[in-house]
Amino acid sequence: MPRTEDLTISTQISPTLYAELQGLAEFKDCPSSLILKNIVEDYVFRAKVQKGLDDLEAGRVVSHEQVIANLRKRGIHVDYMDK
Repeated sequence: MPRTEDLTISTQISPTLYAELQGLAEFKDCPSSLILKNIVEDYVFRAKVQKGLDDLEAGRVVSHEQVIANLRKRGIHVDYMDK
C-alpha cells in the first residue's frame, strides 16, 4: 500500500538563499517548509509538462481515436467520450 503521509527531505542551501526564503516566508505569513513544498510541486509539474511537450515535438503521441479504441479493447465503457 502506498504511503499517505508526507515525507521529510533535507537539502543544503546557501545562507543568502536561506535568508531570502525566510524573508519570503515572513512576507507570505507561512512556514518556509510550505513554500519549499509548493516550489517542489511546481517544479515537478513543470517537468511533466515539458516532457509532454518534448514527446509531442518528437511525434511520440497517440490520437484520441487510438486511445478510445484501446480503452474499448480493455472493456472500458467510453461512449460518453465519443464526439
